[in-house]
Amino acid sequence: MSDTGISLPGAGGGFNYADLLDRLTINAAKPLTTLEAQQKSYTAKLSAFGTLQNVLSSFKSSATALSATGLFHKLQISTSGTDVLSASIGTGAVAGTWKVNVKALAAAQALATGTQASSNTSIGEGSVQIALGKLDANGNFVANTDKGGTLNISSPKNTMEDIRDAINKDSKLGVDATIVDNGSGKQLVLTSKESSESSIMKITVTDSGSGTGLSDMLNYDPEAAGASNMKQTVAAKNAEIEVNGITITRPNNNFSDAIPGITLNVTGIGASTVTVRGGNKSEATTAIQGFVTAFNKMQTEFDNLSSFDAAAEDPNNRTKAPLNGDSTLRNIRNQMRTGINGAVLGTIGISIDEKGVMKIDDKKLSDALDKDPAAVAKLFSGSDAEIADKSLDVKPGIANSLIATITDIIDKGMLKNAKAGVESSIKTLEKKHSAMEISIQAEVDRYKAQFSAMDVLMTKMNGTMNYLTQQFEALNSKN
Repeated sequence: MSDTGISLPGAGGGFNYADLLDRLTINAAKPLTTLEAQQKSYTAKLSAFGTLQNVLSSFKSSATALSATGLFHKLQISTSGTDVLSASIGTGAVAGTWKVNVKALAAAQALATGTQASSNTSIGEGSVQIALGKLDANGNFVANTDKGGTLNISSPKNTMEDIRDAINKDSKLGVDATIVDNGSGKQLVLTSKESSESSIMKITVTDSGSGTGLSDMLNYDPEAAGASNMKQTVAAKNAEIEVNGITITRPNNNFSDAIPGITLNVTGIGASTVTVRGGNKSEATTAIQGFVTAFNKMQTEFDNLSSFDAAAEDPNNRTKAPLNGDSTLRNIRNQMRTGINGAVLGTIGISIDEKGVMKIDDKKLSDALDKDPAAVAKLFSGSDAEIADKSLDVKPGIANSLIATITDIIDKGMLKNAKAGVESSIKTLEKKHSAMEISIQAEVDRYKAQFSAMDVLMTKMNGTMNYLTQQFEALNSKN
């Protein structure tokens, strides 16, 4: 409302019109003060509903964490010897124990040339065919046609270093080449890029011209390894393990299907025990503790939002919380109490005392999770991992029931409607406030105009009176 202070043109008759106008303005504004108090009350109520929604959402989140059956059925894997193997768990794994004995690690074949005084000396010219394959039961080499290839070596690119570079440049060959200094000279070492007995090398050299330097250095026939110029320094080998006495081989050290749903990566020779246990007790316990904490926080907020200070001696100082006596809060509180089945929760060590505080008997909860995690999962989610037919009519469980109730309250039910009602009331009061301000200002302006006119009239009357007085005084003086 605009400033009600005025400046009257005079003070006819000595009357203080400005003071009277101020008092009339204050009296006219009293309904506005009442309206502003109502606005403040509704704004506080809307804020309280926002707080209520937040605490319900937090409790819903804690219930959501408990609604997934995987929380209780999550498998854990461990091994007794990490120096022998590591294990990871995937889809299809089941609880159990497996004795694993690592008999051999996979190895890639390595071949070495004879010692040369220098790696920069020209060796010879010709073609070098590198094949990768395996030896069959009769000792005959069977090439893998998808691997290998042929190099053409010619001057001046025909030193040991040139041959190394040419091999490494051609990724299709499936071979890595390095030069090793053994203290007496240089050796070219070829290593298959893949381990296993299916990646054995066969190197066939066809010399150009009369020289045999290239074939003297590089020829290798796995069917007659002893007569070959290159010597095998590492034999190609498959990885071999025994799982509960059953022998299993693989071309590398990764066994992804030896045990369903479990991947083994062998790193050493020896024995290890792989154990898979059902239920992640630690995560389940943490989720249940979070649920209890969120419930207690929600109850505390319910109390704060509906409190009444009845202990104050002066009745005028007895303050009420924004939702004191509010039916929406009362109904929501009742729905939350109904959703918490205290008798059922008591079977796993969760209880609610006379003050409404939820507590956990740690030992009883621990025993319940150890004894039957599926039963605990069913209590919260209403189903367990054993139920494959999703069309079965299974009760939703405490967590899922609370989630559905809170979702309905916030998105479609009473809280949404209550907030909408308060917001509508606030808008209505804002319109009334604006209209009342305009009305009060108009009334003040009307008083001001009336007082101004009266002041002018009184001034004129005073002037006339003074004139008449002067005339009478003049007549008296003549007499």
